[in-house]
Amino acid sequence: MKDIRNLQPETRIVVDANQYGQPIGKKASKLAEFLDTIARTGSICPLNTKHWKHLSKYVLENILRIVHEKFDL
Repeated sequence: MKDIRNLQPETRIVVDANQYGQPIGKKASKLAEFLDTIARTGSICPLNTKHWKHLSKYVLENILRIVHEKFDL
């Protein structure tokens, strides 16, 4: 995870997708690890929320911004 956190601001990890838009390949597992870290970080994603559909628009937009800073999806 350090490798992702230490990326230069202009560098993003390119994640390939199949015909259904699902992430595939080695970079897909990096994305999954990163999303897991976000989900367990209470300052980014409230830990008392039972389902992602119950997150506020602000929280969802913040999560997407963080992901798009590190990954090219």
